Amino acid sequence: MSRAALVVGINQYSFFKDTPISKAKNLTTPATDAEAIAQLLETFGNFQVQRLPKNNIDGKLQVDPDAAVKVQELEEAITNLFLPDSSKIPEIALLFFAGHGLRKPLGSLTQGFLATSDASPSKNWWGMPLRDLWDILQQSQVKQQVIWLDCCFAGELLNFKDTELGRQGSGCDRAFIAASRDYEVAYQQLDGKHGVLTGALLAGLNPNQVSEYEWITNRTLAVSVEQKLQVYYENTKIPQSPLMSNHGEAIKLIQGRAKPQIKSEDEEISYSEDSFLEDKYQLRVALHWLIRLLQDDTIESIQVDSTVIPGKDSSVTMDNIVVCYKDGRTCFIQVKKNQPKHEAWSFSDRELQKELCKGRDKLESRENSKVKFYSCSPFGELKKLIKDCEDLPEYSVFHQNASKNQLDSLERLAKILDRREEITYSLVQQISFGPTYEFDDWERQNQLDLEQLLPNANLGMLVLERYIQSHETYLRDTKHVIQRLDVLAALAKYGLNPTPKRSEAEILAAFKNASTIGRYWIRKIDDKSIPRSELSKLIQLIEQGSQTILLIDRPGSGKTCLLLDLADYIEQEKASVWGLLFIKGDQFTNVDSEQKLVAQGLPEDIVGQCARLADFRQVIVIIDSLDVLSLSRQHDALKVFLGIIDRLEKIDRVTVIIACRDFDLQYDPLLRGRKWQHRVNLQPLDFDNEVKPFLIDWNVDVSQITPELQALLQLPQNLRIYKDLAKLGIPLQQASAYELYNSFLEEVVVKKLTLGTEAIVALQNMAQLLMQKRTQKCSKVSLGMSEDIVRQLISQEVLLEKSPGVLAFSHQTLADCITVQAALAKNQTLAQFILDHPQLPFIRPAVRAFFFYLRASQADDFRRQVWEVLSHDEIAYHPIFRTQECHRR
Repeated sequence: MSRAALVVGINQYSFFKDTPISKAKNLTTPATDAEAIAQLLETFGNFQVQRLPKNNIDGKLQVDPDAAVKVQELEEAITNLFLPDSSKIPEIALLFFAGHGLRKPLGSLTQGFLATSDASPSKNWWGMPLRDLWDILQQSQVKQQVIWLDCCFAGELLNFKDTELGRQGSGCDRAFIAASRDYEVAYQQLDGKHGVLTGALLAGLNPNQVSEYEWITNRTLAVSVEQKLQVYYENTKIPQSPLMSNHGEAIKLIQGRAKPQIKSEDEEISYSEDSFLEDKYQLRVALHWLIRLLQDDTIESIQVDSTVIPGKDSSVTMDNIVVCYKDGRTCFIQVKKNQPKHEAWSFSDRELQKELCKGRDKLESRENSKVKFYSCSPFGELKKLIKDCEDLPEYSVFHQNASKNQLDSLERLAKILDRREEITYSLVQQISFGPTYEFDDWERQNQLDLEQLLPNANLGMLVLERYIQSHETYLRDTKHVIQRLDVLAALAKYGLNPTPKRSEAEILAAFKNASTIGRYWIRKIDDKSIPRSELSKLIQLIEQGSQTILLIDRPGSGKTCLLLDLADYIEQEKASVWGLLFIKGDQFTNVDSEQKLVAQGLPEDIVGQCARLADFRQVIVIIDSLDVLSLSRQHDALKVFLGIIDRLEKIDRVTVIIACRDFDLQYDPLLRGRKWQHRVNLQPLDFDNEVKPFLIDWNVDVSQITPELQALLQLPQNLRIYKDLAKLGIPLQQASAYELYNSFLEEVVVKKLTLGTEAIVALQNMAQLLMQKRTQKCSKVSLGMSEDIVRQLISQEVLLEKSPGVLAFSHQTLADCITVQAALAKNQTLAQFILDHPQLPFIRPAVRAFFFYLRASQADDFRRQVWEVLSHDEIAYHPIFRTQECHRR
């Protein structure tokens, strides 16, 4: 097998200075790091290693600590490694880089670089972009690709999910280890010998810790590196979190050199009970039982490498694994990799004799227990004897009917156990065997079993391996009992939750059906669509693999329309490679659990199904109107959706896009402290290129438009409302949204003969009812409106029929305006309006609308009413806060 490696260690960075006259901030460890890695790969991994920079040092080529590397040299070397100009492509290509890493801000985005010696950020020269490295890997035909980056911001490499380098069927196995997350710096060890990551890599690649019959793979290395860096952090408090990603089959890196123990000159070679091979085999069996713990509700707990029986004070001296059942049964699992000669186990084998005696002691010390043996080697005459005893289920029957060979076998076992034959017979009936799988057989079977339980089973297996190894103990302490909830919590940290295995088509069908709920929305103005430039930005962020994107702006800015445009784009242009779940949040304001979401039409186990679908394709979950959820009752619905978002953002290849009004985002305590990977602010419409053509079509004299009205019309919802006024030839110059909406209602409702006062009163009653119930929708029957009035109000785009018999206002701003009208009709002041309702978040938008009405229409009384609110002892903090915020604006 052709194995090629490029190791890069750059010490020299002449342009990195604190001041123009100070010394260059060169590094001291990268060249040493690279050379140490190079020697390991050459000596124990059979790699052909290229060094950069290199020099003849002490008679052999080594990484040169005093030489510079230009960006062109690095790019050419990496390209030659993964895209060689040759028909003989290496089976494995490995890149190790140690040096400076740089991060260039690009607005709300960032771009990562491998810094070369000629890098100079002050001159906008940064080094080799990590994006270029991704492109090279994507085009590479190398079947197994390994990347280790010991530099600052190295995690940026794993942000380019749009390339889908880890997708199933790619034909490549890939392993990546980054020293730090995309926003973290990377450190050198406190002793100054190596970088922190390199030190962990060198320890994990140590061939003397692995049997000469085994390989250190990318998977075992990942486990080792994470454990060593965790210990290093606990000791030094250096805040550095490595990122690791493994896809495909295991990649063999370094072959072990540890020799097996030889017990004596006249005995065959055998491994000690703590040997690496034994541990490897035990790990596979332990994984089998950990998966069983997730599957089997009858299991209470398991322990690995236990020295104590849960709930008892007797020590366990032989058991690798103890399985405790809820009904009080206990199963002691004993794992022996194989018989020393790789033959079937026999009663003459000393190892088996010892294990049988240990098993005897455990069976006699604990009622309702059994012992189960696992090995690659068959158990020969022991298994045959146990089968014979099962066929003759009583000792007296066995003694009378067994053949001479069967009787001889029982006699021999009785001598080994030092018990009478009748007692030996009863002990035998408590012994059973696991399958005689080899290493690879266990790995495949465990993988298949885990795939039935978890999405992204490759990551799940790695998490379970780490979890088991962290729980191995030789202390008599029952805190190391592993229970189902403990394992679920460990998996959940990585966004992994058990969910039934479903086909790609099944999930897509469920998501498509759910995405139709509440999908209807008025998106056109005068039958024309307005393309938004932010759509391409959202698409770009999705393609870059962003985890969470927050879309924010004022009410009426078109957030819902933009998200619906995005949903249409995905369904029409990306249906073959992306999966979509669109959720109109304001349809689910009364839920307090995920079960109720299912009852209202959303898929069951949204997170689990997204994770399953992410095994096949990029998944986009759009959640619109998060602000509406923040207004509802006791935040129950908001908490449900935030919990879903928290779990979704941990899943690889899932992007969550959320829309929220900016003032709700700033005010709501559940929202304002949250971090989002990206924020997209929806910009106002361009007046000259997008708004003015509409006004001209409506015969509006654009030269007479005031700056205040111009700003109002740059919001799509306001422009849509203004359309009706303009077409009626109303020469208005509204200065506030309240005035605009009030004029709209006056013209299309009050002055309309078939609607008039009856309709406006009905709308005010509806607004008051919604405020009382703290909801955005209500049944048509509860309003008492005639069918004809309802039909006309829907036609005038005042109301929407969200579902058969369920009505809502066409927009929240319109609802707020009518709510204020209802309050004014009762001659209420702002303070009286606030006190007339439970002071919950739901009233915030109406308070805001009332405030702006006062400022625009009752300037003389404005300050008095605001001061009344601010100084009132019975008005809660949040309405005051809203009033103060409005005042600032």
